[in-house]
Amino acid sequence: MILFFAASREQFGYFSQLKKHMALASAVVRSKEALWPSFQALFEIGRFRPEEIIALKLKEKQQKRPLGSLASAGYRLLLTLEVYWAFLRYYRVLAASGATLLAVWNGHKLPQAVAIKAAGVLGMEVVYFENGLFPHTTTVDFQGINYCNAIPRERSFFEKLEFDDGVALPNRLVAREANNREKFALGDVTLPERYIFVPFQVDHDTQIILHSPWITDMEMLFETIQALPRQIRFVLKEHPSAIRDYGYLHARCHENVMFANSVDTQTLIENAEAVMTINSTVGIEGLLLGKKVIVLGNAFYAIDGVCRKAGSREELHEVIGDIEAWEPDRKVTENLLKYIQNVYAIPGSKNNPDEAHYRSVEARLRQKLTPAAGEA
Repeated sequence: MILFFAASREQFGYFSQLKKHMALASAVVRSKEALWPSFQALFEIGRFRPEEIIALKLKEKQQKRPLGSLASAGYRLLLTLEVYWAFLRYYRVLAASGATLLAVWNGHKLPQAVAIKAAGVLGMEVVYFENGLFPHTTTVDFQGINYCNAIPRERSFFEKLEFDDGVALPNRLVAREANNREKFALGDVTLPERYIFVPFQVDHDTQIILHSPWITDMEMLFETIQALPRQIRFVLKEHPSAIRDYGYLHARCHENVMFANSVDTQTLIENAEAVMTINSTVGIEGLLLGKKVIVLGNAFYAIDGVCRKAGSREELHEVIGDIEAWEPDRKVTENLLKYIQNVYAIPGSKNNPDEAHYRSVEARLRQKLTPAAGEA
């Protein structure tokens, strides 16, 4: 039995379509429908460990809008009460479902994170859905998403793989919709002849909060780039979903650093000598388009021979100084990309699911279900 846990209308619609098209016993529940607490959960509340959830949400809040010590203490108290109340509510729904597998989208948002903790108390396994690493694909992973996913990290694993040479990898990227279209409006931008492309990420995203050990936000990334040797040019682009205004950084660029918000990301990658990212999917896109990639944070694709990794300013200076001489292992890189496409990724997305998509999701879910799993 699979319980699809939806925290939004969009997730509810997608999970409902999965239930309808799969020959597996399943149910769909929306987080806001879990109104009443479970008294049984009170006896299990000692096994509920919400410290990670609270710490993550507090850090997200601080990244969006810094709080004073008093406001931070008040927010933590209210958040703690909200998290424990959510546990009592979600425990009732999960326990009543009789499900052995909980399906969530992403897993880091508060409702899903609490539901996952409740599932752990109940002995349920979890499967994580997320937008795919490649265009028009979906991630369905039993371990996690992004850096926590189940893709192998050993170079030797990819050196041994063999794929059909006729399998083509994607070469067209999907443009991201900007929150502030005016900031990304078309304009006259002349790109340098040689440059390293650096995409900004969202400061309060879990990719930064959880998986960026030394770059705390985009201002720190900017200052780090400003301190690099001036004979190398850097082209930056703000993230389309960012809520922070970085206009003050534009005014501080010295002669070898510039922003190019109006240029589409594919063009910026194709014309770059290399891509430097904390751990964005733009790094994967850089690999797809045959570029050298430098990773500053924790990224699953930062595999020896595929990317160069810098864990400090000193290491970054060394990597940048050696970037012209370094060449990635094309076989290992190609095998990683083909593994993502042919083994890991689910074709189709929640926005355009078809029968092939439903069948692929069902096959993936069956990997965690016993052969006797209930047929509809």
